[in-house]
Amino acid sequence: MVAAAVLSSCRDSPELVLQNARDALADLGKVACSNQDQLPEAIENLAQYVEPRAAGLLRTAPAVEKKSTGQFTVFATCKPPPNVLPDGDVVRVELGEKRSVVRLKKRKGKGEVEVPMVLVDGHWKLDLLEMPTFGAAIQLH
Repeated sequence: MVAAAVLSSCRDSPELVLQNARDALADLGKVACSNQDQLPEAIENLAQYVEPRAAGLLRTAPAVEKKSTGQFTVFATCKPPPNVLPDGDVVRVELGEKRSVVRLKKRKGKGEVEVPMVLVDGHWKLDLLEMPTFGAAIQLH
């Protein structure tokens, strides 16, 4: 029990994971626009904040986009959709044992938006596949 308490105190908070992921996504957009050679590293930087299934999807995004020649777009592009990771200020965090939700007050419009997270190997990760904003970022043309 003491070990579990020590481990939980060492992990980054869900709010910090979200902020780090936002920063990594912004960096990914810059790299995609200016230096394609660094794209794998930028994707990996974002993937570290994402649960494993979605991280795998992110890692394959450039190859999928290249092969589909504009038919399928994942947000690892020069200008990622702005709402992949929603804007807003943290209103509250609902911490669970294995799942948590960060609630954000929308910057535009009214209401709140949820950012679900899961605990993976002792670290909070974004559950992108459960986020409507992520689904909207993967577009069929």
